[in-house]
Amino acid sequence: MPTYEEGTADPNPAFDQFTANKFNYPYTLRENLSSRRVDHGWRAIYLENEYLKCTIVPDIGGHLYTCIDKISGQSMCYDNSSIKTAAVGYRGAWAGFGIEFNFPVSHNWASMSPVDFAFRQNPDGRDAVFVGTSTACMAWNGT
Repeated sequence: MPTYEEGTADPNPAFDQFTANKFNYPYTLRENLSSRRVDHGWRAIYLENEYLKCTIVPDIGGHLYTCIDKISGQSMCYDNSSIKTAAVGYRGAWAGFGIEFNFPVSHNWASMSPVDFAFRQNPDGRDAVFVGTSTACMAWNGT
């Protein structure tokens, strides 16, 4: 997927809330954005049942990247064809696409960072994936 690269993040997150515009500790600020476009491979999790076909990108904040209503064929969210960040999020870098975690604040500290995910099969045979951070988790159950 075409992705606009970021420069190196500030390695020293501000500790005191009065030393920066944003209180991010222990996260680094990601404000070194660029206009350099490269093709980037992102891991994707695919979930599908008779009604929905969805894609989750755990390396970009766990966004629900696509969700297609299989009955109508319509997309339920904006699936941008490239990833270009802007200085909008709490840490700086944020991109508009899909559906993101917004807990405890919108465009939160992990909205463009890799997040954890795990798979399991429920006792009734349905598959599930859990995607999230230490502050938020989203579960998707399929058939």
